[in-house]
Amino acid sequence: MEQGIMPKPEEERGSYADVVKNIPLWLEQFPEDSTKVTISSADIPYICESVLHLYSLGIHEVNINVVFEDVWKEGDDRLFQDQLMQLADAIIDGGYYRDYACSFFSEHIGKPMDIKSENQNWCGAGMMLAQVLTADNTELYERLVADMGKTSSLFQNWWDRMSAKYQWEASENGSWEINFDTCDILLSE
Repeated sequence: MEQGIMPKPEEERGSYADVVKNIPLWLEQFPEDSTKVTISSADIPYICESVLHLYSLGIHEVNINVVFEDVWKEGDDRLFQDQLMQLADAIIDGGYYRDYACSFFSEHIGKPMDIKSENQNWCGAGMMLAQVLTADNTELYERLVADMGKTSSLFQNWWDRMSAKYQWEASENGSWEINFDTCDILLSE
């Protein structure tokens, strides 16, 4: 581990072995679901291998981003580029582009950032900060609002993609909901 305390084996919870054995059930229950990956400097050498491994487990959409904190080292940019090239080659050579997605290759990446949301992450992890917001911390509040707005937009984009893909019924004043007991998509008005 880079930081923190290494747990004793008997104290470990949520290890890779525990998680990976449940992936088939998760995919059976949520076949169109995706996974989220966040990388930092130490993870760069494993990007290609990790994404391909997730594909091999049956996960068809890997949403991946880098941490926004200052953890990067000199030369990481070159290693990162090399890993992206390896991953792109593997996706093309293996034909993964037909049925799999990796957000590193999204058409929306690489465009100029909006001045209002510049340097904001899009993972939504900041939502837990709502519990520590105070009236005198307007900068944190504004960052949280921007992050929630971007996350909401990404969430809506997912609904729009899935509705187009599955031809869901639509209504001008309606919204879709998921019945998690039956996994049905319901239109409510």
